Amino acid sequence: MRYDLELIDRSFPSILSAIGWKPARSNGKRITGSCPIHNGKDANFHLDLQADGKWLAICRSQCGGTGWNATRFIADYLNLPHPEAIAKAAEIAGISPEEGTPANPSPGG
Repeated sequence: MRYDLELIDRSFPSILSAIGWKPARSNGKRITGSCPIHNGKDANFHLDLQADGKWLAICRSQCGGTGWNATRFIADYLNLPHPEAIAKAAEIAGISPEEGTPANPSPGG
């Protein structure tokens, strides 16, 4: 099965919400809160809206500034291999696989 990776990346805020993440503040282009990867207490985790409509997450603390798209985040958060993280991120976001297409290739998408 193949998933729409762009749609998953555009759904990143709802994926975070579904796993229980509570943002501290948002201005529509940046959502900030504590890091769900290392359970930080400070608002050091940023979800930034990119020009293409996708979101990119960055932790400015213990995660060392790592940038994540939605599937990479789920891979790290749930300790899943990338192909499984694609399916899990889609499931969390409520995105169905595209029928009749081959499976997503590994890491590059």
